[in-house]
Amino acid sequence: MTPMRRFVIHAVATVLLIAASMAIWHWRFVVDPGALPETRLADPIVGWTSRDHEKHEVVVGDEGPVLKLERKKAGGKQPGVRIWYGSLEHVRYIHIRCESRWQDVVLGKNSWNIARFVAHMKSADGKISHPPGPHIFGGLGNSDWKKFENVITLTDDMADFGFAIAMLGDTGTLEVRNLSVIAVRQRSWVPFATGMVVLAWTALFCSLIRLPSDKPTLGRSVVAAAVLVTACWLFVFPQTKGHFYPIPRTFAVGDVNARPPAPEPAPAVAAKPTPKPSTPVNPPTPPAKPKPKPPAPPISATPKPAPAKPKPKPEPRDSSELHRALREVDKRFGPAHIFLFTGITLLTLLITGRGSQWRLPLAIAVLAELVPELTDHLGGWDDWTDLLANFAGVGLAVIIWKMGSRWKNRTRSRTVPS
Repeated sequence: MTPMRRFVIHAVATVLLIAASMAIWHWRFVVDPGALPETRLADPIVGWTSRDHEKHEVVVGDEGPVLKLERKKAGGKQPGVRIWYGSLEHVRYIHIRCESRWQDVVLGKNSWNIARFVAHMKSADGKISHPPGPHIFGGLGNSDWKKFENVITLTDDMADFGFAIAMLGDTGTLEVRNLSVIAVRQRSWVPFATGMVVLAWTALFCSLIRLPSDKPTLGRSVVAAAVLVTACWLFVFPQTKGHFYPIPRTFAVGDVNARPPAPEPAPAVAAKPTPKPSTPVNPPTPPAKPKPKPPAPPISATPKPAPAKPKPKPEPRDSSELHRALREVDKRFGPAHIFLFTGITLLTLLITGRGSQWRLPLAIAVLAELVPELTDHLGGWDDWTDLLANFAGVGLAVIIWKMGSRWKNRTRSRTVPS
């Protein structure tokens, strides 16, 4: 097979797998009507509340109700609304969609004193915190109307879950409209389709590993491909975070205003016509003696309770420990990206036994910073330092490999008798 033909085959396979991955992501969720209590913008607002130290205003105009949170000066009541849902044992995914804009928002005392829409949670011991990556949106200064949408994954450490929309800057105005918060569930075919696509990606990586003339064995290639696909899953897409953003624009979840179907009324039973009394032919017979009534049951006897309906099983949830651990390492340990990609690259070189297999880890180093920026829709590029650290990790692994190979060759030449 000519190099050009191999290139075309791999390029077509890559495009098809990217399209399949995006299609699964786009149609992954569907509305689960009635799983959450009703929440909507109205005057008065439905579901959301303001605490004693908070305030809010709903303005009804030509384009529908708009939640307006305005702060003219620091101090006084904070503009904001919030909602707590409870444990939501039968819900795993929550879909949020809204439009928002903010004007003249000035940063407050802390970095989080901005115009924002965030998720919050309570643990089993009642401690209130934010889940990993809590922002639906957040901003300073001025912004025109923008659409925001994501799906939040509920994890097993959430004993209670909710949202808060607030204007926490010293001054400014935040407006929200077309707000929708609903429960969604994963479509039944998604796990199978995901497994097939992951296997296809592994086969593609294995084929790319075996392109050079000094290709490793098939077994080594498969293991290395599995390692690289796992690295892509954790650090490129979908990653370990609990907020999922649509690609390219929106999730195809169906009608966000859907309501559970009302129970059908029981069919009416037609009443039987009462027969007309007939004239007796024979003379009337004397009435029969009444039969004695059976003894009444003792007062202490109680009727058997009706069998309880089985409760639906709680929705299984994933743990957030891996994501939290990775985030803590990233925040507290500066060279984390260098060591991470040194490990990924060096493991790939060791498994394949070839020093030329650094190209795929280098591609992952680029995609690990590029893809999250394209999918989060939350701002511009701000990961140049992380990208350089990823490159440094790949380069360090190649240097270590070459130094090890030279040391191994020198040791071998010394042990060979002249």
